[in-house]
Amino acid sequence: MEHPNFSPENLRWFHDACKRNDLELIKQFVEQGYPVNSRADSSFGDEFADYTPLHFAVKNENPEAVMYLLHYGADISKKSANSWSPVHLAYYVSSINLLPTIFDYSEVNTYVNAVDDRGLSHFHICCRTMDDPSYVGRFIDRGADVNQKTLFLSSYDSGFTPLHFAVLRKEAEANPILTLLLKNGADHSLKCEDGLTPLHLACKLDKVCSGMLLLLSGADIVARDDKNRLPLHYIFYRNCTSYLADVIFENIPTDRNYRDFQRLSLLHMACFCGKMSLVDSLLAQGCCPNGRVIAINENGKELLFAGKLSLAGLTPLHMALIESRWMIAEMLLLAGADINAEDDRGNSPLWYSYTPLGFRLSREVIVYPSKVIVAKHVMACQAAGLISAKVKRESLQCGLVASGTYKYMFPGCRAQLERIEMVRIKNGPVECNNLRGILGKNEFEMAKLLTNKSVASWLSPNYLDQLTKIFLVYGYMIKAQVNKGFRRIEKLLEAVDALERLTVARLPVPCSEQILSCLCYDDLESVIEASIAVQEQE
Repeated sequence: MEHPNFSPENLRWFHDACKRNDLELIKQFVEQGYPVNSRADSSFGDEFADYTPLHFAVKNENPEAVMYLLHYGADISKKSANSWSPVHLAYYVSSINLLPTIFDYSEVNTYVNAVDDRGLSHFHICCRTMDDPSYVGRFIDRGADVNQKTLFLSSYDSGFTPLHFAVLRKEAEANPILTLLLKNGADHSLKCEDGLTPLHLACKLDKVCSGMLLLLSGADIVARDDKNRLPLHYIFYRNCTSYLADVIFENIPTDRNYRDFQRLSLLHMACFCGKMSLVDSLLAQGCCPNGRVIAINENGKELLFAGKLSLAGLTPLHMALIESRWMIAEMLLLAGADINAEDDRGNSPLWYSYTPLGFRLSREVIVYPSKVIVAKHVMACQAAGLISAKVKRESLQCGLVASGTYKYMFPGCRAQLERIEMVRIKNGPVECNNLRGILGKNEFEMAKLLTNKSVASWLSPNYLDQLTKIFLVYGYMIKAQVNKGFRRIEKLLEAVDALERLTVARLPVPCSEQILSCLCYDDLESVIEASIAVQEQE
């Protein structure tokens, strides 16, 4: 029983014994009735301000002293001057191994959900550290909020919910804490300060068991964080080999080519990982096959895959050939991928196909039919003057074509080019009045050409399909060029509305057209995505 008449000096001696970890002396003071929940005064300094004897015992990592004080009524919810209870102190500073002892031997306010000045509660700590789910269950039974967030004051766990903390646990074959929280209505869609859902966090930390539990409970695989990243992006940036990645790839919707703020898209990732059906679906709905990843990450450092490969400037075709995905490379080229595209280091896609990188996820599997088609594409581009000397050289170095094959193929390609040049474009401009003129045009030039309604009508989908049958080498290239122009025109229309939302007031049409005419397809997508992000915040 506490005595109300102890002098400050006497209490100071008691607290000093606690600070010095003198258990025998502590017992003597307690047996004399010294209050076990009294607080240390200012003479102990700022570090120990308002410490109770239990704080000192936890600080000293003395389980015997902890058990003794708890037996005599020490309150685990009492806070020191820095708002930490003994439970917080064990979590932040001392040893989490003391936590079961604290909760098991506590007799006063055991499941009072004390919160520190960062919003971290005893419930959060149990979700993060306790192996036995019964501790978490007792908090829930006493009304703990399963969706309680920490405050936005920490550099690490700001806005974390109990689910986030459960994901942080050491990975095992099961996560009973996570299961219990989900069973009791924990919301897996809640985001922390950085916009991470629990599934984002599981993917970022390679917590496969936790990630699967969240997926089975219906977690959103296309939720975006503040960097516009899906959970899949975090798996990819780490190493892309997780079982979680395969599950997400199989179930992800293909209605959008989800890009993060560095323009790493779903198409990039699918090409790298060899997801052919997903690549086919994305290309079929008009996804641009030439998107480039931005060089620098949020810390101003070079963006790396698995800590090794620079992603700066890589296109989907680069991604496919890094892993020798020749069938996917064929699909990309048929959709208009640029064989001459260079990354920020000046490397073409073909350079990656023969350069030993030492970290490829798959062994090279040569699929001869697709490799032959890629080789024919390179030679057709060479005959039409559409390929750089570097790419020609690299096609020889990687063994894609033999040194004499170019001369062998040239006559056939040139004959086909002459036939294409004879096909006049109805009402086409002087500078592009035949099909040959379409080859080699960039997206801006193709969009301008197709603003001519007569030309656009003449180059109908049915006619383009006929060209691919008549001109086996160049028909698909012409079709890809036309699709590139239409793709830009459609994106421009979306970007006009997006720009209006971003600028609040409607700009004069010539003004908005002038601004957007300077932006490439990737930049137009960024304008649209920025507009969507603003709408979501409003």
